[in-house]
Amino acid sequence: MPTDEYARLIAEHSAALRLRPDDADLYHARACAYAAEGHWVRALTDYDAALRLRPDWTEAHYDRGLALAETGRWQEALADFNRALHAWPNDAASLYQRGRALAALGQLSAALVDFDAALRRRPDDAAAYQARAGVRACMGDLHGAEADYTSALTLYAGNYQAELERGAVRLHLGDLGGALDDLNETIRNRPEMAQAYYVRAQAYKKLGEALSRREDLMAALRLTHDEALQAQIEAELKAEQEG
Repeated sequence: MPTDEYARLIAEHSAALRLRPDDADLYHARACAYAAEGHWVRALTDYDAALRLRPDWTEAHYDRGLALAETGRWQEALADFNRALHAWPNDAASLYQRGRALAALGQLSAALVDFDAALRRRPDDAAAYQARAGVRACMGDLHGAEADYTSALTLYAGNYQAELERGAVRLHLGDLGGALDDLNETIRNRPEMAQAYYVRAQAYKKLGEALSRREDLMAALRLTHDEALQAQIEAELKAEQEG
């Protein structure tokens, strides 16, 4: 839907709410329009209003959980997804979203259970495979992670974040050729991804290609907006210069 259409809907719902300020449906509808525009704080204000009026509204709890996740409020998001799953225990989307919240909170085993359940119900969900791959990688199951990234990419070949992450896993598995294939493809299609250059620099280090490694570290340093990655790159460049 075009952005101006969401603006029109927001204006219409706002006008209606002036006449019907106790209409939970209007608050929910306006919240969804705000969310579609990425105005998460405004969306949360309206989801809260809708749920004050209808506390047991499962759909509003699920939608508010999505907005809370977008703002990094994972514990609150988890509570909303739990409420959704109480009413919809077999809903694949709710299982997937609760898995994301659990993973973000470091509850990896519980997250894995939810992703497994979500994929049993919706086996063509590329995002769920990618999310489960990330959890498996964090738990040390690198072969399982590689398989899940491959499944995600089979379902959605243009997911270059998944390709980058599979490249990193393959690097840790010692599959330098496979890692470089993934990283080269990612950089070819997403040349702005600083992390891809950084991971490829680690592959070049293992291959003993010092010049290519330095070029990629410098590229990653130019592109990154992540202070932690910037500090890591600067430390590696300094260590190599001193060495």
